[in-house]
Amino acid sequence: MAPAKTSHMSGDQAEVPYKTGLHALRDGWRLIQASPLVTHEQGSEFQTDYLKYEFFFEKLVEDDS
Repeated sequence: MAPAKTSHMSGDQAEVPYKTGLHALRDGWRLIQASPLVTHEQGSEFQTDYLKYEFFFEKLVEDDS
């Protein structure tokens, strides 16, 4: 009988799985950017401001069943 496969959830480990996001990308993870669309008030379209970024990592794995 094959040993049970352990499945981890995000944040359930004491140590981070990768030193940097680049290390995760090199290991086959995908980086998905999901920035919110922020509307500008009329007259402020050309003023510079900070950009809000939201991103997450995803890795597709094959299911052996």
